[in-house]
Amino acid sequence: MGALQVRLLKAIDHLIGRTIYRALLYWHRRQAPPGDGELAAVVTRILVVRPGGIGDAVLFFPLLQALRREFPQARLEVLAERRNVGLFATNDVVHSAYAYDRGYGRELLTVLRGRYDIVIDTEQSHFLSAIITYLTGAPVRVGFDTQGRGGLFTHRVHYSDQIYEVHSFLNLFHALSGKRLPFDPERPFFPIAEEHLTWARALLGTGSDARLAVVLPGASTPLKRWAPERYRRVVQWLIEQGLRVAVIGGATDVQAAREVTQGLDPGRIINLAGSTNLPRTAAVIALADVYVSSDTGPLHIAYGVGTSTVHMFGSGILEKWAPAGSRYRAVHKALPCSPCTRYGYTPPCPYGVECMQRIEVEDVIPKLIEALAQPAASSSRRARA
Repeated sequence: MGALQVRLLKAIDHLIGRTIYRALLYWHRRQAPPGDGELAAVVTRILVVRPGGIGDAVLFFPLLQALRREFPQARLEVLAERRNVGLFATNDVVHSAYAYDRGYGRELLTVLRGRYDIVIDTEQSHFLSAIITYLTGAPVRVGFDTQGRGGLFTHRVHYSDQIYEVHSFLNLFHALSGKRLPFDPERPFFPIAEEHLTWARALLGTGSDARLAVVLPGASTPLKRWAPERYRRVVQWLIEQGLRVAVIGGATDVQAAREVTQGLDPGRIINLAGSTNLPRTAAVIALADVYVSSDTGPLHIAYGVGTSTVHMFGSGILEKWAPAGSRYRAVHKALPCSPCTRYGYTPPCPYGVECMQRIEVEDVIPKLIEALAQPAASSSRRARA
């Protein structure tokens, strides 16, 4: 259902979003209100709009934290998709999170009546979020000026899909504040509330000395998926090295998780696919020594909490999405047709998703050996009672 809603929203944006945008732009240019673009002397309320998947929602947390520091007196709120809104319950960085595709539009209506001083649209390409940003009536509106969608913003920002996504989001903060913020790729930036870590420790067993690997055998789109039988071989290797393995995933990953875990030692593996919410999943990832998946949302949670990753990349742009830093290892076949995903759209593949098919278990194991040789950032989190 979630994937269907995403496709429907994209179709609506494609069919009517641009038309509505142009009509609003024409009206705005004729009747721009006085003070448009002027920052209030005291900022009391900020909204950040974040459509898209889990990865986007995690990687804009440095932006959220920068806003909290810059405007400590302001109430910070987020408008996101229903599939991701639970992510903001993982910590207390934002005061409230709303879903525009939940509650038959009631939450969206609440936001439109919000009387915000600043609204930041973090969407890169679609028009509907720019329209929502404008309709809030906020005097300061910041967003990416891509594909001709910047006319309704008071602060327009150039967007490049060749730089890491965190830097793109921080560019929005620079346009608003005039400040360039550094980003340390070695430093975790996604906090996990202690209540969720406590739950995860109880589930996994606080006193265990065995290291923990987290594996996600699914992905948000079929073109990013790696074969379950290959994940199973990776899991078997991890168990042979003395690790415990937690297999995670959403409702659409349950079958793949079953194929990966069936028949393996229940004392060494736990299947959590389809049975945990986002905050608890994030806590399990935070306690792990290594995380393994393709390019999908929880990969960016792993990066955000500082867990070492080994990740398989096919259609995605490495420069934009692959975590940087010493603890994060990409497995990627540099085929002439890859990457092919641009602005959230991946075209049908005429080559049988060769970019993922060519990645072998033998490509992944050496990266895991490297990752496991490093000191684990998770050790103190796991040991804490």
